[in-house]
Amino acid sequence: MITKQTAFSLPLSCLSSTCRPPACPADCVPRPPVVAVLGHVDHGKTTLLDAFRASRMVDGEFGGITQHIAAFTVSLSSVAVQAGVADLADSLSDILSDHITFVDTPGHAAFSAIRARGAAATDIMVLVVAADDGVMPQTVESIRFAKEQNTPIVVAINKIDKKEADVACVIEELALHGVVVEQLGGEIQSVEISALKRINLHRLLEAICLQAELMQIRADPTGPAEAVVLESKLEHGIGKVATCLVTRGQLQKTPASGPLVASEAICSPRMILNDRGERITSVSPGYVAKVAGWKDLPPAGSLVLELTSMSEATEVIRFRRNIRMQKKAEEDHSAYLDKMAPYQEQYNEFLRERAKSPRVMWRKLSANRPDFQSVIQATQSGVPVLPLLIKTDVHGSLEAIRTILSTCPSDECVLEFGQSGVGPLTESEVETAEALD
Repeated sequence: MITKQTAFSLPLSCLSSTCRPPACPADCVPRPPVVAVLGHVDHGKTTLLDAFRASRMVDGEFGGITQHIAAFTVSLSSVAVQAGVADLADSLSDILSDHITFVDTPGHAAFSAIRARGAAATDIMVLVVAADDGVMPQTVESIRFAKEQNTPIVVAINKIDKKEADVACVIEELALHGVVVEQLGGEIQSVEISALKRINLHRLLEAICLQAELMQIRADPTGPAEAVVLESKLEHGIGKVATCLVTRGQLQKTPASGPLVASEAICSPRMILNDRGERITSVSPGYVAKVAGWKDLPPAGSLVLELTSMSEATEVIRFRRNIRMQKKAEEDHSAYLDKMAPYQEQYNEFLRERAKSPRVMWRKLSANRPDFQSVIQATQSGVPVLPLLIKTDVHGSLEAIRTILSTCPSDECVLEFGQSGVGPLTESEVETAEALD
């Protein structure tokens, strides 16, 4: 395996997905549990996290709806104070480390991929369900993500202070989707809370800590860093930044760190900021940080690996790019064959008819053979073609917009993605958009 003391010796194919074999248990130490908060839109996920860290994140989101992944680490003692039980931290100190990392995710349908990343990168999932609304589409989707990733669930039935609250109905609806809570004889913990009025938050915190204790969450803090990109964007005054959750090793600044690679992006980490915006020099497993110094924005959800030199990182990127281009060429060829299949069948029929006919009839048959290009043009005539230029603030929003637009029926409108990216609009892009109009 590659370490800071050894040379690059593994085949490049070994670096296409993972960098090191599983850690030796003797090298692992306890780390903060990473807790994702998922659920339907407007069920109170961000309000719950606001209550834990005494902030108002929800005020900074458009329409009060989370648009991006937000991740932060809080001390267990501070969370206990916000939950109204200052002495709880002492009783839980023997269960896990003094910190918990929370990941907030959007509940809107358009941000399905972001929720999937949140579930995949975490140890425990808190499923927030509004007592007055019950199980909704994104609730079901979040349950599916948890099952696919084998992530333990802790149910938080929120808004119990409302008159319309029906906790029993919510529990029954959850059971219909395979989430059987302890009240029904299952093994999944369920806590009734009000995030807005801070009711029973200490019970939810206890449930999270108990689940973390059962899981014995540990990580290897030695060797090259490994992390997961939760989000990436272009920040004014800083440049290309990626929010990373460290899973192994120590993520450090240059020159203590080697170059980082994520998908086809390379980074020399010149600046690391913690979740409070403070500059730090290293990040341990279980913590999140913003890493600046990327040459290109890494896609959200990609694996970050630390290598030993820039030349090795360049070779890995070249290898990955070649693999991607080969895969794309195969997919394009397959799509072309599928598109041409009906016309190829017409041509094969023409060849069969010509083989049955005398040679003197071939010219007449050729005059009547189908003009495949005209057939293609005829099928596409009358369908408007809409060229698009898309710019967003973060990579996750770009991903969500493209996913929604891809559902547009091709027989009603053909969408051409001429250009897309992350960051503010430039004058040249405005001119390009005008030219496309």
